[in-house]
Amino acid sequence: MTKSKKRLHWIGGTLIAFAGVAIARLLAPSLPPGIIPGATVAGHLLALGGLLFIAMGTRVRKM
Repeated sequence: MTKSKKRLHWIGGTLIAFAGVAIARLLAPSLPPGIIPGATVAGHLLALGGLLFIAMGTRVRKM
């Protein structure tokens, strides 16, 4: 994997993870009570997805 692709995974994954944390920790508490659990779960899953996206960029591929 080239350096630019690795950098893309790091930057993209970081932005995705931060967006998930922002949804779960900043946005969800200000929503109506019925929507809070769904927004919190969605934010946590998005944060996990960002970390997995970073992991895809650091993986060593065998030929």
